Amino acid sequence: QYQYFLNFIGGKAMKYSLLFIILLALNGLTIFISSCKETDPIAPPEDHAEASGLVLFQKDTISFKVFNGEIIGENKEFFVNESDTTDYYDIKFLDSTGTLFDLHGDSDKDFTWNLKDTGIAKIEQDTADIWRFRIIGIKKGRTEIAYEVLHLDHLDFTTPNIWINVQ
Repeated sequence: QYQYFLNFIGGKAMKYSLLFIILLALNGLTIFISSCKETDPIAPPEDHAEASGLVLFQKDTISFKVFNGEIIGENKEFFVNESDTTDYYDIKFLDSTGTLFDLHGDSDKDFTWNLKDTGIAKIEQDTADIWRFRIIGIKKGRTEIAYEVLHLDHLDFTTPNIWINVQ
């Protein structure tokens, strides 16, 4: 009788042990796949630059600044005339200490934006430099934009929504 009981319990325990091992392996695989760290068995892993802010320059003059999710400075929105185009904005970034850096040469990063109404304004990215753009006023009105930095397959940085005012 005891032998039958032990065999029964042992069989159930093995079944649950196998299920536990499978779930544990799937959990580990999920963590591995969703990890942002890039691994290369030859080169040591490198941390990528993380932006805490964005600074836009026009002709070497700061024209717009966002830091830790806040728009800083006098310029709180962009202005462009209807049927006109702004000068190019050059994009630099701020790290968590407020130090400027750029992402030129970082092929894992991409600059993009989320523009609410492309019937009011459009963004034209420089064909030679993805870290430069200008704003084109289409028709009078206001729309919002958020600038974003993508790192491989995920969003690394985004600004708060910023108004574009086409006059």
